Amino acid sequence: MKKLISILMVLALVCLCVSPAFAIDTTAALTLSADKTTANAGDIITVTVSVSENSNLGALTFNVEFDKAAYALVEGSVTTPISVLDHGFQSYVNLGYAGGVRYVGVTARTLTEGGALVTFQLQVVKPGLPLTLVIDIASDGTTLDGEDVTDQVVANSTKSVTIACGHATQLSEITKYPTCTEAGNENIICTVCGQVISTGTISATGHAVSEWVETVAPTCTKDGARTGSCRVCGDTVIEEIPALGHNFGEWMQSTAPTCTQAGTETRTCSRCSEMETQDIPATGHNYEKTVTQPTCTKQGYTTYTCIVCGDTYTDNYVDATGHSYKATVSQPTCTEQGYTTYTCTVCENTYTDNYIAATGHRYSEWIQTGAPTCTQNGTKVHICLNCGVSETQEIPATGHSYTATVTPPTCTEDGYTTHTCTACGDSYTDNAVPATGHTFGDWVTTTEPTCTDAGEQTRTCSTCGATETQEVPAKGHTPGEWVITKEPTHTEEGERTQSCTVCGEVLATESIPLLTGLLGDVNGDNKVDAVDARWVLQAAAGMRTLENATAADANGDGKIDAVDARWILQAAAGMRNL
Repeated sequence: MKKLISILMVLALVCLCVSPAFAIDTTAALTLSADKTTANAGDIITVTVSVSENSNLGALTFNVEFDKAAYALVEGSVTTPISVLDHGFQSYVNLGYAGGVRYVGVTARTLTEGGALVTFQLQVVKPGLPLTLVIDIASDGTTLDGEDVTDQVVANSTKSVTIACGHATQLSEITKYPTCTEAGNENIICTVCGQVISTGTISATGHAVSEWVETVAPTCTKDGARTGSCRVCGDTVIEEIPALGHNFGEWMQSTAPTCTQAGTETRTCSRCSEMETQDIPATGHNYEKTVTQPTCTKQGYTTYTCIVCGDTYTDNYVDATGHSYKATVSQPTCTEQGYTTYTCTVCENTYTDNYIAATGHRYSEWIQTGAPTCTQNGTKVHICLNCGVSETQEIPATGHSYTATVTPPTCTEDGYTTHTCTACGDSYTDNAVPATGHTFGDWVTTTEPTCTDAGEQTRTCSTCGATETQEVPAKGHTPGEWVITKEPTHTEEGERTQSCTVCGEVLATESIPLLTGLLGDVNGDNKVDAVDARWVLQAAAGMRTLENATAADANGDGKIDAVDARWILQAAAGMRNL
C-alpha cells in the first residue's frame, strides 16, 4: 500500500510541478486554537492547528509548545484530518518532542484544502499558561523548487492560545477588619491558581449609642447638639441637631400695588419674631381703545388709553388705502418716447409710467453711391420714409480674389504655392513644403560578417538613385551549453567546457568542485528538512536533475525514489537518524 501511495505522489508531481520558480506573495496562514479558553484542573481541552483554504503549501514543519508540567497529553487523542482529505499529503507527528508536539508534512502537489492539520487533547494540570505555535519551515507548492514562504506564513498566522483558570473555588481573605470609624478590606482569592480575583472594602460599623443627651438646644437658624457614649469602643460621640427653621404666620399687605409699581407684604415668625417681606406684583393698565381710519397716503391705527392712570399707546396699524388713478396715454414718435399719465380721482395726485421707446426711423432700401475696389471702400445711403432723415454708410473693400499654383518639392529642393489675384494681379507665395529627402530601399548585404570580421551592406534611393554604404559588425562568438568532460567525485574535481556554436572554438574551461554536504541535504542548505524530501520526490518523478545525487540516496540502495523521500521526512521530524 505504501509503495502505491509513493507511485501516486510521483505521478502527481509530474502533472502539477511544471512551472519555473518565481517570487511568491502568499496568504497562507495557520491557526492555533482550543475548544476552551477557560478551564479548571482536570478538564480536557482539544487543541487544533488548522490551515487556510488554498494555501498552496508544499512542505510544512511546526511545533505546538507547552509546559508539560501544566498540561498532560491524552494518549490516543492525536488525529491528522488533512491526510484523509488529500491522499497526496504525507504527515508525521512526533509526540516525544521535548517542547510539546512536533508536526512535519509534505505533498508532491499543492495543499488546497483548508481545515485541521492536527488535533490532540490535553488534560489541564495547572491552568493559566500559554500554548505556542512555532513554525520552522513553510514552502510554496506551486513552484518546482518550493520557494521558502516561512516568514510570510508566520506573519499571517495565529500563534498563541492561553487557557485561563476558571477560578472554580474561591475564598474571602480579610486583610483589615472594620472599626466604628474606619473601613476594612478583603481579597477574593482562587484556591486553584492563587490569583487575587478582586478586592473589596468592608464598611465601617459606625458607633452604637444607647442613650443621647441634648447639650445645645436648636433654634430657628442655628443647629443644636447632643452627646452619647459608644457601647462598642467607649468613645464620646457628639452629633448635630438640625436648626428648626422659622414658623411664619399669614402674609399681611403693607403697600398697595399700582398699574406700574409693585406693592409689598410681610409675615412674622411665631418663635423668634423674625419678619420676611416680599413684593406684590403691579396690577397692570386697564385700557380703552379709539380707532383712526386710513386715508390715501396715511395709515390708520388704534389708540389705547388706561382708564386708571391715563397712560396711552397706539397699535393695530392699517395700511393707507392708496390712490385711485385714471390713465391718459401719449403715443411715441420717431425720436420721442410715449408714456401714460395717471391722475388720482380722490386727491388729484399724478405720475407717469409705462414708457414706450421712440419708434425710430423707417428707412428705405440702401442705394449705392460709390463702388468698392479690392483695397478701397465704397459708399451707400438710405432715407427715413416717415421724417425724411438720411443716413450714409461705407461699403467694405472687396479684397483680393487669389488663384493658387502649386510647385511640388524634390528630394533636395523645397516646394511652395504661388497665389495670384484674378482682379488686380497682386501675388505672393506660402505653404512651403520641405524637400522630401531620399527614399532609400532596404539594406542589401554585399559582404557577410563572420564571428571575428565585419561585413558590408548598401541601400539605394528609389527616386534619384543615390546610394549609401555601412559596415555590418562582426557577429562575435555564440557560446553554447556547458559540456561536462569529467564528472566530480568526493575526492577529485570535475571539468566542463563551453564552445562557440558557429565556429567551434573553445571559449572557456571551468573546474567542478568536489561533492560535499550532509546525507539527505539535497538542496545544499546544510540542513535536512521537508524541502529536501520534496526535491527527492520531484527527482524520482523525472522533474528535477539533482547536482548532489549521492545526498539524495538516503537508504543507500543506489537509486532515488519515494522511499528516500520518506526517510528524509522522518529524519526532519526527529524520528530517524541518517
